[in-house]
Amino acid sequence: MNGKVDVFRKDKIINTAIRAGASKELAKKVADEIAKKVYDGISTREILKMVKEELKKEDEHLARVYTLKDAIASLNPEIHEFEHYVASLFSVLGYETIRSPEPKPQGKCVDHEIDVVAKKGSETIIIECKHHYKERTFTGLDVVMRQHARMIDLNEGYKMGLKHSLKVTQAGVVTNTQFSDYAIKYGKCRNILMISWRYPEGKSIADVVNRTKAFPLTLLSLPLRTREMLINENVRNTLEFLEADDTKLRRAGIREKRIKVLKEKAKNMTKIGVQ
Repeated sequence: MNGKVDVFRKDKIINTAIRAGASKELAKKVADEIAKKVYDGISTREILKMVKEELKKEDEHLARVYTLKDAIASLNPEIHEFEHYVASLFSVLGYETIRSPEPKPQGKCVDHEIDVVAKKGSETIIIECKHHYKERTFTGLDVVMRQHARMIDLNEGYKMGLKHSLKVTQAGVVTNTQFSDYAIKYGKCRNILMISWRYPEGKSIADVVNRTKAFPLTLLSLPLRTREMLINENVRNTLEFLEADDTKLRRAGIREKRIKVLKEKAKNMTKIGVQ
């Protein structure tokens, strides 16, 4: 491994550890340890595994957060898994949720595809879900502005008394990575609900998941087809998995013995968090 590649990877490791919540000092320590172990041809996945192991040695909580972040990033877009998961988090927070309502809500100008509608009391929030595999990917100003415009059009359609209209009290955008500075600035100005991995403080995805213990099903190491069948049974996170009747789980193709093992695993996550 030449010096240029070594420096590049070390800087990348430091940034990864910092994004997981490590201090700059701890991140450098982790990078130094991993630099001793890397070899030519090592995969990114193997490096990320080493980061997690080093973080776990130093700080158990950071290792759990790192695992959770990866589990959410691995949700599958083909079955709209992130959208279903976001809907489930709002359900845990006391909202009645609908994913991709049909018929599509009608605005003054056009009808709209809505990822998630969340209702509680007089609140009705329309939520755009932006899922990314790469943690450095930003959700930008354009996404936030489109969601704001969508809310305006829907509310104008509601005032016109259109058949499939929807009265919206707030536009929202949820992403598993981060927002650009301009997106946040616009969102604050327009009172848009914006939730990312670490924003806003105390109400971010990481905060909500670790507080509620509603972890993604990817942490149970279930195959994609099984997760899709579970979603069809309205089982979208580990809390819903624990509460689900075994009949539902069997319909998703999980055998009886396996159900017991998985429920025990989900129960342990609820007690001690993500390992």
